[in-house]
Amino acid sequence: MTRAAAGTGATWLLTVGLLLLGCGGSRPAPGTTAPTDRIAAARDVAIDGVTWRVLVAGDEGMRGRTDLGDAAGMLFDLGGEVQPSAVAFVMDGVSIPLDIAWFAADGQLLGIARMTPCAAEPCPRYVAPAPFRWTIEAPVGAFAGTAPDARLVVDK
Repeated sequence: MTRAAAGTGATWLLTVGLLLLGCGGSRPAPGTTAPTDRIAAARDVAIDGVTWRVLVAGDEGMRGRTDLGDAAGMLFDLGGEVQPSAVAFVMDGVSIPLDIAWFAADGQLLGIARMTPCAAEPCPRYVAPAPFRWTIEAPVGAFAGTAPDARLVVDK
């Protein structure tokens, strides 16, 4: 792949989109490059005061993984709020169904969806219902009982 030629704002948005490359996965725009790390680290976040140990997503996210190990989910940080049209999540190369929750830059829960594995293109694209900064992918049912006004807290 090659890096797309674009203006500073477009390049930043493209770069942010690429960070999500393979959660359960998002896909880069044609002609762009993705980071090379797979899983950077594990960290704690809180959803309405409940601590979750999450993996920090690398370029492939859940692709090629069969589980999350001891983690409750996988965190994607776009580094700033982005429009839903900038990043779509897809499940090609992911062998287990996942739930995804999208959160605004202030941590407000925006929506939750169930994503199913996809064996062949074209795969469904899962898009946030509003501008967002964070997503967490987790085992099916992990967000059951999460209040519609839940908040995510990610310490720096």
